[in-house]
Amino acid sequence: MADSRGRTLGVLLFPAFELLDVFGPLQAFGNIRLGDDRWRMVTVAERAGAVESAQGPRAVADATPGECPRLAVLRALRRASLDGTRSLRQLPTR
Repeated sequence: MADSRGRTLGVLLFPAFELLDVFGPLQAFGNIRLGDDRWRMVTVAERAGAVESAQGPRAVADATPGECPRLAVLRALRRASLDGTRSLRQLPTR
């Protein structure tokens, strides 16, 4: 459960990401957090701005790893190795 300071869920965008891999979890998490304003969601990419998916549509990254707030969720992905992406160790997590 989130504490009174709030928590942030970060979703990583990288070139040729799968739409469902990003928007499925965002929708599910968004539905369960309804009415709980202690959680917020941000998208993170190497560069802020539009990132093209494997299917063509783009998503907008809210922040870069250096700009994003401390993340409560993304910890499990910190050691992930994704083709075409840089180390996730740059992402600040709690």
